[in-house]
Amino acid sequence: MNDSLLPREWINRRIAVKLIFLSNGFSFATIIPHFPWLQRKLEIGDALTGFALLFPAIGAVSMMLLTGNLIQRFGSRRLILAGGVLMQCCLPLILLMPTLALLAPVLLLIGGASGMMDVAMNAQAARIEHAYQRPIMSSFHAV
Repeated sequence: MNDSLLPREWINRRIAVKLIFLSNGFSFATIIPHFPWLQRKLEIGDALTGFALLFPAIGAVSMMLLTGNLIQRFGSRRLILAGGVLMQCCLPLILLMPTLALLAPVLLLIGGASGMMDVAMNAQAARIEHAYQRPIMSSFHAV
């Protein structure tokens, strides 16, 4: 089905979900450039920095496992919003944490928020793909 044949609402939803994918990616991209500065501030080496980077992954995988059930209860739109707000609130905290012990839970929360957003935004993308009646999932991930 051609985009021009779809109701405008589905086209708007596709654009909105693409922007959500983009914002999630940009949010994570803002963390990495700060790690050399954090290493100096926290006086940690590469090994502990690598250890710290496990926390977003642990948070993401943990929330990904729970998000399917949460979608059934709250809906994917609410989870996208909650995950996005949580991530944006936690990102500045990375720069304020005085120790690795305080940084780790913040990174865990950021990863959890991102994982929740990931599953929920993919659920939205799947609904849109179904409405289009053709494969378009890769267009969301290629943003």
